[in-house]
Amino acid sequence: MVVGTKVYDKLREEWLRTRLVNDIGMMSPHAQTSKVESFHNILLHFCPKLLVYSYQGMKCRLYLAVLHWNENCDRAQAVDAEGSPVYRLKYPHSKEGGHTVERVLTAGTCGYVKALMRVVVELVENREQLRDNMEELQPQPARSASHHHPDNGEAVQAFEQHHRFGDRN
Repeated sequence: MVVGTKVYDKLREEWLRTRLVNDIGMMSPHAQTSKVESFHNILLHFCPKLLVYSYQGMKCRLYLAVLHWNENCDRAQAVDAEGSPVYRLKYPHSKEGGHTVERVLTAGTCGYVKALMRVVVELVENREQLRDNMEELQPQPARSASHHHPDNGEAVQAFEQHHRFGDRN
């Protein structure tokens, strides 16, 4: 391709459009991100943003989301009675009457719940107190606790010192 030709100028104009440049910057450099987005949906199911949980509660909910994800992330495609794969048609608004074909996956499972319940029953029967013994369930100190917080007088004095030449009436 020769610089300065009509074809070159058109192609250059298309490649340098702001929208395309921004979209390329948002692409994942390594792989598709749909699995990450799917895990994020599972995480939001177990700990919605609208509710507030303690540190221990949030950590436990995160563990539950991970257990659920690990058990259900690689589900196979469902098959019908004849053994052929099952598909579903979707009609999104963005297609304006058009359709998309989607694979139907096998139903999700919750086998991890039985294993967790066995462990809980065992712990209750042995009367073990785990909360105080598990370091990862102990909340970390707030990051702001380690910073120096000046009193009001110090802060005002530093502000006035910094801005003493700023007000020229």
